[in-house]
Amino acid sequence: MISSTNPVSGLSKVVHKMLDTESELIAVNARALALRELTLASLSLGVATGLLAVDHEAALVYSLDTNRKPVVAEGVKQMERGAERLGLWFAQLPQEQVFSMLRVAY
Repeated sequence: MISSTNPVSGLSKVVHKMLDTESELIAVNARALALRELTLASLSLGVATGLLAVDHEAALVYSLDTNRKPVVAEGVKQMERGAERLGLWFAQLPQEQVFSMLRVAY
């Protein structure tokens, strides 16, 4: 749903699509909770190996290895496009509004 939504349409369009099959929207919170530990472990591993750095004050994670471009599998490229769109949409809205729209507990 995310990848098929035009970037200019915004998060509200994706939420509207998810409401057509409400189970998709309800599943967002459960999926976010289920992936929380994996996300933390992945970020921790990236920091521990020197691939990533965290700016705690700005709440940013960035790459320390900027000299080489990673080889990305085709299946991951679609997820990357979706992640870019989500990041764009989330950045345009207050955090509370994103959580409310996606019905995610914070």
